[in-house]
Amino acid sequence: MTTLSDSMVNRWTGLLERLGDRGDARTMWLILVALYNHPSREYHSLTHIADCLDLFDRVKAEAQSTDRVEIALWLHDCVYNAAANDNEELSADVAMVMLREIGASIECQAAVRNLVLATRHREPPGSLDESIVVDIDLSILGSARERYDAYRSQIRSEYRFVDDERFRAGRSKFLKSMLDRPRVFTTDVIRDRLEAAARANMSWELELLNRGMR
Repeated sequence: MTTLSDSMVNRWTGLLERLGDRGDARTMWLILVALYNHPSREYHSLTHIADCLDLFDRVKAEAQSTDRVEIALWLHDCVYNAAANDNEELSADVAMVMLREIGASIECQAAVRNLVLATRHREPPGSLDESIVVDIDLSILGSARERYDAYRSQIRSEYRFVDDERFRAGRSKFLKSMLDRPRVFTTDVIRDRLEAAARANMSWELELLNRGMR
């Protein structure tokens, strides 16, 4: 089971206190841990969230609303079922419930919902903060090769219910769609850090898939 340090728990609590003036942050934390520690998750776990927050800390000066971006990063994968196609919508619903519970403003609720929904990666981000959330969510693509190799194995494990042929086809389609983009990352600050590595990693994985490996 993935665990986070006391400082991370304190970070969550402090964030909720800044966004609202009521609610039980500890109970919400326990709910969050239970969701992210579901045994079906290999990649979409609290480790992914910790990695997202680590990168966010390095680029947060670019954000227009740091707290809203941060809560979106915490919650964007809180609901995850590899067989479903509405994970982001359900995660956004959880975010709305939590934000209402702590007394966050209606404006904040709407903004965070849009930030979470941006991680569907279906259309270009509609704001700078959406771009930051989307780029951070995709940042694993530009990780060191050893970490990327572990990530692709984790994704395969999450799709254990899919046979190898179907998985290779679906994964190849995703990789090609990413490589066909003019830019994998939309923010300059993250693109400068990760674009070249991301393209090299995805091209490498695509070659493996084309050779029948998984």
